[in-house]
Amino acid sequence: MDEGAVALSIQEACAELCVRNSELFAGHLLLGGDLNGAFYDAVAEEVEATCEAWTRRYDIAQEFAAGDRRAHFATTPPVFDGSAVLLRSGRGRDALAWMIAGVHGAAPQVPVYVVGHKREGIDSAPRTLGTWYSDVSLVDRARRCALYRLDGPRSDAPCADSLLRRWSLPGTRHEVVADPGVFSSAELDAGSAMLIEALPKRSPERMLDIACGAGVVGLSALDRYPDCALTFCDVDAGALDATRRAVAAAGSDARVLASNVYSDVTGRFRLIAANPPFHDGVATRHDVAPRIIAGAWRHLSRSGTLLIVANRFLRYQPLLEDVFRQVDIVNDDGKFRVYAAREPRRPRSETQ
Repeated sequence: MDEGAVALSIQEACAELCVRNSELFAGHLLLGGDLNGAFYDAVAEEVEATCEAWTRRYDIAQEFAAGDRRAHFATTPPVFDGSAVLLRSGRGRDALAWMIAGVHGAAPQVPVYVVGHKREGIDSAPRTLGTWYSDVSLVDRARRCALYRLDGPRSDAPCADSLLRRWSLPGTRHEVVADPGVFSSAELDAGSAMLIEALPKRSPERMLDIACGAGVVGLSALDRYPDCALTFCDVDAGALDATRRAVAAAGSDARVLASNVYSDVTGRFRLIAANPPFHDGVATRHDVAPRIIAGAWRHLSRSGTLLIVANRFLRYQPLLEDVFRQVDIVNDDGKFRVYAAREPRRPRSETQ
């Protein structure tokens, strides 16, 4: 079973566990965390409740909006005084802590339920959950999933803002402030460092930092190219918050957009820089980078360049050669490669 199928199977198993305990969620239910439309629909169809969702993923928010589901796209949950909160755990212990801290502050009088899979670390979750709630009880377990109920919010629990990570971006004047769910939230990752090294010496004049994470590549470009019109975009609300915070602190007028790859990007650029994600929780993602590569020709000028970094085992070269006439490896440390792809064209695969 491939990673996408595994992730879908986990969502289905978690939904089944919630459905067989549907009596707990009657009334007004807030669904949040690492959920998708299938999870939402499976629960909403079986529980006697008015449902709404909170997600930090713009693509999921778009999916919900298209299906006439009420959804909040934000890093932290909305203030909520309904009957219950149901959270899908799945992005790691630190991300779970951020999510629970947010709910603790936004819905202090509401019972909270957390469902997750063994592969995602749900069995160790009570240690994290206990920091914010005095009573963490197991409700049910099936198909390697567990459902916990949280009661007794602690008055001495840390607030979400106390979990923000702060560090100085090397070689720049910028401080990165990001929540634990953001890529590059704690330090400069090796792939981004190599991508920054590969930035051209001359200003590209118009640059897009796509799948920007905490914005480290584009922030480095802000210092290097003071006259450059810079756009950042990402699918994650936390990444956008971190980037907007740094851009505002720098006094820059750079644009920061919520976008599912190129969904909300307009205009053309002379440089697109990308360090695309290939992990999402426990799953390996192989869909983002091919979409960045395949769509780049629509957003680059004729003399434009795509700079993209990847693990060496990921076969990007054939994808790049389908869209660009010239593809060079400009940095390689044995683990990561940076490709510079130039002279974009309509993909040959679309013209055949």
